[in-house]
Amino acid sequence: MKLYRKEPRAWKLQTLVMCLVFVVVLISALATALFISFYVTKNEEKHLLEKIQAIARVTANSSVVIQSLQEKSKVDIQEYANEIRALSDVGFVVVMDMNLIRKSHPLTEEVGQSFFNREDAKNSLEGKEYFSVEEGPLGMGMRVFTPVYDQRNEQIGVVVVGVSLDMVESLARDSRKYVYIGAILQLCLGGIGAYYLSRYMKRKLYGLEPVEIAKLLQERNAMIESAKEGIIGVNEDGKIAVISEEAVKLMGYGQKEELLGQSIDGYMPSLAKAMRNGRPEENVEQAFTNRAVLANNVPIMHKGRVVGGLSVFKDKTDLQEMADQLTGIKLYTESLRAQSHEFMNKFHVILGLVHLKKYEEMSLYIENMVEDYEAEKELIVKRIKNPILAGFLLGKLSKARELGIKLVINEDSLVPDDIKEEHIHDLIRIAGNLIENAFDALADVQDKKVFFSIGVVEGEMLMEVSDNGNGIPGEIAGAIFQKGYSTKGMDRGYGLFLTKQSIEKLNGKIELKTKVGAGTLFTVILPLWQA
Repeated sequence: MKLYRKEPRAWKLQTLVMCLVFVVVLISALATALFISFYVTKNEEKHLLEKIQAIARVTANSSVVIQSLQEKSKVDIQEYANEIRALSDVGFVVVMDMNLIRKSHPLTEEVGQSFFNREDAKNSLEGKEYFSVEEGPLGMGMRVFTPVYDQRNEQIGVVVVGVSLDMVESLARDSRKYVYIGAILQLCLGGIGAYYLSRYMKRKLYGLEPVEIAKLLQERNAMIESAKEGIIGVNEDGKIAVISEEAVKLMGYGQKEELLGQSIDGYMPSLAKAMRNGRPEENVEQAFTNRAVLANNVPIMHKGRVVGGLSVFKDKTDLQEMADQLTGIKLYTESLRAQSHEFMNKFHVILGLVHLKKYEEMSLYIENMVEDYEAEKELIVKRIKNPILAGFLLGKLSKARELGIKLVINEDSLVPDDIKEEHIHDLIRIAGNLIENAFDALADVQDKKVFFSIGVVEGEMLMEVSDNGNGIPGEIAGAIFQKGYSTKGMDRGYGLFLTKQSIEKLNGKIELKTKVGAGTLFTVILPLWQA
């Protein structure tokens, strides 16, 4: 049996940040406390040394001490020394003669006795002032030896002033207490700050953990790169923050790095405009170096403020081809539906005659129907050699009858049989849109007629579609080929726009003649070799 090692559970970001900040504050507080404690201890020792030195010097220069050592004063030197000790708050004040016999001491029984550590005191008999840390009757102490001189500047004794090390440690401990209190407060404040900092970071990251953020970033990059459209994301400063490889390709650049961090104004003004206005802009044409695209630009809003922008765009050529294909499929579908509907109506008539047992009328009706169909088919098949285009025109004839419109196909129409299939689809798309537009123009006309002709004239493919409708007013005629322009309501106005684009793609042209109350004529001229 194969065993798999269980991966250790990752810490949450909030816990990790809180612990990290707390540890940093803890180490900082401890280091600060230790440093300050050491500094305070040393400073306290230095202060005490300076204090006992000053007291020793004052005592050594006192006339009472000098005269007492010369045995000229009646003042009790023991009483005088204890008074100084009490007033200066030191551990002991000892006055000795040149034989190191104590003249004063905090312990009465030690007066008249030899100094406890004569070896430590012998240097003082040579007129030297120095510090010493040694053990005496009062325990371990820190002391200073100061020589005493008479009026002739001859040494007559020594003054020893000191404090016990317990006292030094007590003073240092009292000072360190405040340092430790400060460190504890610092640690508490650091812990509170770490907690709120971790909560703030988690809130800013929407509660996501680093692993989740990394996964989302990978998924986002994968989705952006898998899209067939160009995608650009812009930050609040108008700088490009995200861009897909397809966008770089459509814009005509080599590497993402050329665009990342650049201002969007110089590359896609339409997105910059949408961000300034705070409103989305759809199907905006944007020209780049070697191609044009259709872009949907959306400002990213947060609390009513623009914090970025997103543009999704696609090659206009690809969209045009897709629209052309969809338009052609729609035209085929409409033709088949019209034919199916017309034949269903005729079958219903035949079924009714059968139920009424009107067999002679049924036979006559079928003969007329077949004759009409054969006549139409013969005309179209004879002149229109391509079966796809012929079937399309038959479907339009059926739809025209369904709408109560007389569709007249010119008997002189002729389409050669050597035209490529993709160009036949172009012809169907152009003819279908123009015929449908003519059908729509006859909505308010009683005697509805549409005329269609196609043929070769002087080496060019010529197509004409006309109607006997109300015509197009002059103020409208110049705008009917614009995208989205329509007098029939919303989401219309794309047929003639796509028709004109298809004609221009084939290096052809379209002409319009119209007269109010007399009808409209569209003339399409295409190069024969390209048609």
